Amino acid sequence: MATEKSKAEPKTAAAELEDPALTICGVIMPISTTVNFSEAHWERIQTLLHRGIRLAGFQPTNVWVNDQRDRVSERIIGNIFTHEIVVADISDLNPNVMFELGLRLASKRPTVVVMNKGGQIPFDIRDFHVLQYPSDMNILDMEAFYLDLSETLINKHNSFKSKDYRPFLDGVIVEVTSPSTREVTGVEAVLTRLDQVSARLSGIENTQKAIAKTPTPSTMYSVFDANRRLNSEASTLDLYSINQLNRSASAAAASASSAHQGPVMSSAAAAAERAITEGVALNPKRFID
Repeated sequence: MATEKSKAEPKTAAAELEDPALTICGVIMPISTTVNFSEAHWERIQTLLHRGIRLAGFQPTNVWVNDQRDRVSERIIGNIFTHEIVVADISDLNPNVMFELGLRLASKRPTVVVMNKGGQIPFDIRDFHVLQYPSDMNILDMEAFYLDLSETLINKHNSFKSKDYRPFLDGVIVEVTSPSTREVTGVEAVLTRLDQVSARLSGIENTQKAIAKTPTPSTMYSVFDANRRLNSEASTLDLYSINQLNRSASAAAASASSAHQGPVMSSAAAAAERAITEGVALNPKRFID
């Protein structure tokens, strides 16, 4: 992913011709110096690509442009997955471009790949239709490229809008999900926390007992380590926190008694009391004022 500096928008006359009424066509391409081309070269290529996109009736916008997001990476990924159509220039196989193209193909939205004539097409996308423009940007050859690019953009976008578009990863299932949250009641939170505390103590105790049944020289260190872990776990049990859990469980038991949840909450309170008792027995100094 490119940095803010490397993704600065070049000041060109074309940048002043924005029309918000047009459908946006995103542009993925290098903008700074690459292995074989200078930054000035890419500024010229950008101007030419934008011109060809406008010829097709779209609004060209580089994928890193979005005034509503401060983080450049968030702008790029957001635009890659939301723009209806995108042009990607893979000349010089720039790593940022290839990564962004991969994300775009995963979106299963229309993508037009272009590159300079004589460039190398990676094996993974060798069967993808790639439009080539003249490396020397000869004006006559560029006119032919404009027409080819314009026709391809229009055809792909029309097929996408009519639900006839067949994406590059048509047979691959790609799901884009967002993290979700779930609200829980106070009762659930208390019971979950008590279960976690009880499970940690029980697991270490069981390990200690199992090892102690065969006290050979090779297992003595394991017994010692189990004791150390047990005391370490006990020392992390903050008496104040456990008391808080106990009080919460007791309060929940009282309020839930009318709803016949008393036995469940009594068990929760008993678990909290057991955690306190075991914690004090294992490490009394931890809980003495």
